[in-house]
Amino acid sequence: MQDIIVAVAAPLAEWTVRPIWRQFSYVIHYKSNIEHLTAQVQELCDKRDGVNLEVKPATESLKTIDSGVKRWLNEANNIIDHKEACFKQETVASKATCCDGWFPNLKCRYSLGRKAKRMSLEVDNLVRQADNFTAVAYPAPPPEIGFPPA
Repeated sequence: MQDIIVAVAAPLAEWTVRPIWRQFSYVIHYKSNIEHLTAQVQELCDKRDGVNLEVKPATESLKTIDSGVKRWLNEANNIIDHKEACFKQETVASKATCCDGWFPNLKCRYSLGRKAKRMSLEVDNLVRQADNFTAVAYPAPPPEIGFPPA
């Protein structure tokens, strides 16, 4: 009888406790989630600058930039701008407390922590994509030579 109860209770506890703990962890660890996101965005900025160092000379030598690289640079710039807009130091500090700092604002801490966690997954994905670039630019196709009609 005890084996049946344990067999039913263990998966049930795993299915309920883990999702509930994840939601509470957004509130509890919101500050470390934001710090982790800030470190990852700094790494993304470094990768973006490295890719831009390869793109600029290629553009100057009239090479064709790979469309995947252009898309990656656009996404990286959008995420960096979004992070700067959402997670400014004074914005986070003002949203984290209420009543002049006497009480924590749980709803805002939850949303900040969750947003930081989700955004850090996106940033991590972009950083991994930057490591997979084999070529940033390709030689441009030769210009077509046309003869004027006689």
